[in-house]
Amino acid sequence: MISKNKFSLRENVKLRLLKDMVTGLKLNFPNVPNFILVLDPTTTRIVSSCIKMMDLLEEGVVAIERLELSRKQFPKMHAIYFLSPTEETIDALLKDFVNPKDPQYGNVHLYFTNHVQQELVNKLGGQKSFIERVLTFKELNLDFLIPESNLFHLDMKGQFSNIFCDIGGSVEEKRNQLITKIASKLSTVVPTLFDFEKFHIIYNKNTANPIAERVAKELSTRIEKYLQKKTQDDEAAAPVKFVILDRSYDPLTPLVHDYYYQSLVYDLLNVDGDTVEYQSEDNSGKVTKKKTVLTDKDELWNKFRHQFIGEAMINISKEFEEFVANNRTAQTRKGDMSNLNLQQMSDIVKSMPMYQEVLGKYTVHMSLIQECVKVIIFFF
Repeated sequence: MISKNKFSLRENVKLRLLKDMVTGLKLNFPNVPNFILVLDPTTTRIVSSCIKMMDLLEEGVVAIERLELSRKQFPKMHAIYFLSPTEETIDALLKDFVNPKDPQYGNVHLYFTNHVQQELVNKLGGQKSFIERVLTFKELNLDFLIPESNLFHLDMKGQFSNIFCDIGGSVEEKRNQLITKIASKLSTVVPTLFDFEKFHIIYNKNTANPIAERVAKELSTRIEKYLQKKTQDDEAAAPVKFVILDRSYDPLTPLVHDYYYQSLVYDLLNVDGDTVEYQSEDNSGKVTKKKTVLTDKDELWNKFRHQFIGEAMINISKEFEEFVANNRTAQTRKGDMSNLNLQQMSDIVKSMPMYQEVLGKYTVHMSLIQECVKVIIFFF
């Protein structure tokens, strides 16, 4: 449950997904013991960012499968499809049931990340062998990723140049589509953040390129529709304000870089998603490449990523020293335990095999920090 004193967007999304998509089905279909969950690439990232496999298993989801891959058939099982409403995913969905005598699954429960356009609804309804199996059809309105507990992004990498490019012809049409998509995705974030009855949107005006104004107006329309459908609670909710700014409001920031641990790792090192590659040197001086995954499950990353790089280095080293000093095995070691460098930390980890997994995390983060520092020194 979410603590009343500590808001968590990730927990809100997790509860909405489990309650609206899985728990709700168990209540409506009490005689169905298990479900298969089918995801497309977009919803795979959404689910992975907020729900653990164990959470789904506890709710009766026995398998998670990818829509775009070949899968084993389970013609008697109920399947939950959580999909993004695109023509590509709809085509892949219908392909699972193109042969009425040889279906991929039994009954179907459809959930979508966002509003399903009427032409796609018509396409679904046009395949009788499929529509007869659909028992649930719902728009969940969860169309964003949660990389951190209270941080979201719209999963629209590489769109900066498209929205600020020169106006004209097909370029302007693409920009209009992009603005609509941004507003659509933002409108799915709002209900997860607040419980409200009234809202007010503030935006910056730029006559040369009115991106913020157009996103704000699209967002306003979509939120109005949401409020019209929303069942009002007995207790009145407070009005909220939304501030919509485009990059032209502060053009200098993209040219300025902070020196916090997380931003330096992502901008200076070789990072693919949550996996970062770094170099590690052993006792013989041999340098090898290693990889580690940076997520909220990593307590050290969670604790130090928002600190200035110098503070993170000192605090990680200090915490390592405290852990070793408080451990009985380490108390047999001699010598000064203060101001340990990476090599000394590695030696201590090797001398304490029962704690290698825990202590190894400290050396990983010290290695990442040193990699970042090397890049900074090189440029200066």
